[in-house]
Amino acid sequence: MIASDPIFTSSVEEKPPWYIFGYGSLLSSASRIKSDCGLQGLQEDQIEWFLTNFNVDTAFNKEKARCIKEKQRKQYIPCKVHGYRRGWYARGTLPQSEVPQNDLFIRPTYLGIVKDASYNATGVVYRVTETELNSTDERETGGDYVFSTLSKSDLTLYTDFNIPDNAKIRVYYSNRTRGPT
Repeated sequence: MIASDPIFTSSVEEKPPWYIFGYGSLLSSASRIKSDCGLQGLQEDQIEWFLTNFNVDTAFNKEKARCIKEKQRKQYIPCKVHGYRRGWYARGTLPQSEVPQNDLFIRPTYLGIVKDASYNATGVVYRVTETELNSTDERETGGDYVFSTLSKSDLTLYTDFNIPDNAKIRVYYSNRTRGPT
């Protein structure tokens, strides 16, 4: 059998695919596009407006347009993750340069999850490259979240779509121990 011949098989094991468990702003395509495609100078509502009213190829340079279209093609798989509880746990701060002259924007509270074996949190999983994973790690840990790596057995998928058994799933959870705000 040729397939089992060492000449035809790779001695390097294939890396497991990465997925991110998304909830809150990770469900927003504009939020992901802003982070992953280098559009930090635009607000998410401005990105949505451009995507709704313009051809991406004419509104953005070639590299950003390619990135945006790639993000729009991603498949999002509804699921629940076991052992986490969702709520308004992540109190954030904005850099002073980004704060409008309105105190309501100084201490926003973000949707978060905390570890809690008695609960499950719903969201979606979507496949990412290692570059996208690193970009999301940087973005989310800046918001006082920490991350864990889960396996497929930590999820229940709400669709017939399947993810590989060796998949690694990144989950970002609040580093705070206090209750919801």
